[in-house]
Amino acid sequence: MRHYPLYKIDDVCLHRLGAGVINTYNLTDITNLDTEKAINKECQDLLALNDDCTSDDFIELRQRRNISDNVPDDDLFA
Repeated sequence: MRHYPLYKIDDVCLHRLGAGVINTYNLTDITNLDTEKAINKECQDLLALNDDCTSDDFIELRQRRNISDNVPDDDLFA
């Protein structure tokens, strides 16, 4: 994945994505699992990947790496 555009995601899509990630795990041996809590924690983890992805952070990145202002923010993600 070239971009990580989750900074634009809405709550409904984020919840669906978190639920999809949780559904990839084998959770059969876990008793009393609060699935909704697990999904919310997964969503927090997904959103944490957006840290340092603000306009100010991109300005600093452009200056540090001598990147043109013509390069869109979406192209600056890891």
